[in-house]
Amino acid sequence: MSIKNPIIKLIALLMIAACSNPREAEKTESSAPTIVNGELILSSKQLSYAHVEYGSIQKHRLSNDVNARGELVLPVNAKADLVSLYPGIIKSVYARQGARVVKGQLLASLNSPAFIEAQQYYLMVKNQLGMLEQEYERQKELNKDKIASDKYYQKALSGYNVALAEYTGLALQLEMAGVKKESLDAGEITAALQIISPLSGHIEHIDANPGKYVMQDERLMQVINRDQLLVELNVFEKDIMKIASGQRVTFKLSNLGSKPYEAKIVSVGNIVRKDTRVVKVLAEISDDQGRMLPGMFVASEIHTGEDEVDALPEEAVLRMGNDDYVIFYTTPSRQGEEGTSFISVPVITGNIEDGYIEVSFPEEIPTDAMIVIKGGYYLKTELAKQQE
Repeated sequence: MSIKNPIIKLIALLMIAACSNPREAEKTESSAPTIVNGELILSSKQLSYAHVEYGSIQKHRLSNDVNARGELVLPVNAKADLVSLYPGIIKSVYARQGARVVKGQLLASLNSPAFIEAQQYYLMVKNQLGMLEQEYERQKELNKDKIASDKYYQKALSGYNVALAEYTGLALQLEMAGVKKESLDAGEITAALQIISPLSGHIEHIDANPGKYVMQDERLMQVINRDQLLVELNVFEKDIMKIASGQRVTFKLSNLGSKPYEAKIVSVGNIVRKDTRVVKVLAEISDDQGRMLPGMFVASEIHTGEDEVDALPEEAVLRMGNDDYVIFYTTPSRQGEEGTSFISVPVITGNIEDGYIEVSFPEEIPTDAMIVIKGGYYLKTELAKQQE
């Protein structure tokens, strides 16, 4: 039967076109979500569009973080200034700046007349000590038998003790200068004063060169041990009461990319600096120090009050007001051919760290709850539209 009425014919054509247009059909099928009994219902198409992903509450180690900046420093025992105990002329330098050295390694030598004279004087005092000891023992026996008076015995004892003290002091001085007592007692005098590294590390400074005359206690070079670096942090006085030894520190170095490193607080300062109102805090590095160097800038987070708590990804917790937060969840029983039903419930938030946030609920949620951890913002937006 043909359709002669032009108006009816036009309506029929439009209906056929609408039914045959896949875009219109898709638009009809993906209409806005609905609310039934306070629950937001999404069709399978809408659910796919929202890119919803599910998760559950997990235990995570979170803390109340304190941000602090600082630098890498060396502890006192990780650097040493090498000096000469006697004046003299540099004979040789056996190390170069930046070189790796080990404890006990020979780094330089000096020609020092004063050093040689000290050894000679030691041998002279040693010989005198032997004679004074013999006299002391003789007077001791005479006094014992009442043959000699106490006066001569006391004089011999005093002379012996003075020489013994001088001998012991000289021996210690020469031992500090690297002279072996056994060799010196055998009459072997060391010609050159040797400068030995007191620790393993790297040569940081060299202040000497062959032919240079150096004074006693003048610095010749400096050795540092970079393997003992510490993190020195500046913590503002308002936060210092939260800080304690043993707390974990996560820090990054601006010139080594975004890789985080771990450290542990080993000491907290006792003085607030008047100019900056900060307290110095030291942390011991737990990770391999690699290419870290003293003086590098540090940005850190000190993890205070750290504990295992119930947590969700930050994206799962949605702000609904100034201080109101919610999550969305569904359950297997709320999923079917007609769509998936979502419930929003209030949540109490706590510490935030590494993309996770501490959560607790004023009311219990089902044990089989499937919490929306991605796509929640879409649900929040649609719920707001439906409630307008």
